[in-house]
Amino acid sequence: MGCMLLGSVSRQVLFALAACALCLCTSLLGCSKENAEGYFILGLARYKKGDSVGAIADYNKAIEINPTYAEAYKNRGNVRDDLQDVDGAIADYTKAIEINPTYAEAYASRGFARENKGNLDGAIEDFEESLRLAPDDPSAPSVRQAVADLCLKIEINPNDSWRLFYRGYAKLGKGDLDGAIADYTKVIEINPEDAAAYHNRGLARYKKGDYDGAITDWTKAIAINPNYAAVYYSRGNARADKGDLDGAITDWTKAIEINPNLAAAYHNRGLARYKKGDYDGAIKDYEEFLWLAPNDLDADKVREMIADLNLKKRLGK
Repeated sequence: MGCMLLGSVSRQVLFALAACALCLCTSLLGCSKENAEGYFILGLARYKKGDSVGAIADYNKAIEINPTYAEAYKNRGNVRDDLQDVDGAIADYTKAIEINPTYAEAYASRGFARENKGNLDGAIEDFEESLRLAPDDPSAPSVRQAVADLCLKIEINPNDSWRLFYRGYAKLGKGDLDGAIADYTKVIEINPEDAAAYHNRGLARYKKGDYDGAITDWTKAIAINPNYAAVYYSRGNARADKGDLDGAITDWTKAIEINPNLAAAYHNRGLARYKKGDYDGAIKDYEEFLWLAPNDLDADKVREMIADLNLKKRLGK
């Protein structure tokens, strides 16, 4: 799976950049015919330019020069997967993993390929290993979603807390709140110290309107992991919905203390401060929210709120 690093750049510009890279790499290779890295870069450039056959030829050459080049195997696997040669792709990903057993991206890629072949258990095993090795990788959310979707399709051992957790995650996303609660309850029975399970069960309860049940779960999650910013944020939302603005502000403040980049916490704390008449505090929070998330769907509304609050201050309201 590729990552879009230049989402705002047109395809024409990308092709132009790839063409320039191709020319540069070709020039460099002219000076060093036995440069595996050069062939690897050239393969990348050809692939971006749409020349899959040429890319495979370059990766072949890189591997010929350096048979332990795990990245070249992984990238060749990506090209083969695009060409519907799923067996060839799996073979390449497997070789990359043999060379580098901690190559999280290769596990994820092989997982998607195995899923395409119908090997769902094998896919989940690869996804599990990818997430274990790189839980914070930019691709991790898509891998988690893939695991969750697969866990809806297979029989799960009732004592497999990891897969039950992800099945609950899938049910939560699909609106099956009772099913999610049941799965997370089982996870908690197996592992009473699973803070994430308490958090997610709390989310399901919150969506059902059970604010007290949600707060109970989130308080337990915080007792297990006092630095869980997302839980403080969630509990703040429930407290606000119950009319406890002071409690909500306290929770959002703690979430921000743990994660100063949590834009939604600034947004919600700003609204709570506005309702309490703390216009300066609200403006400060809204400005921080806009700094962190200038293109958020609520950004224009927040800008209007700031203007309105500044007007209220000038009028002494």
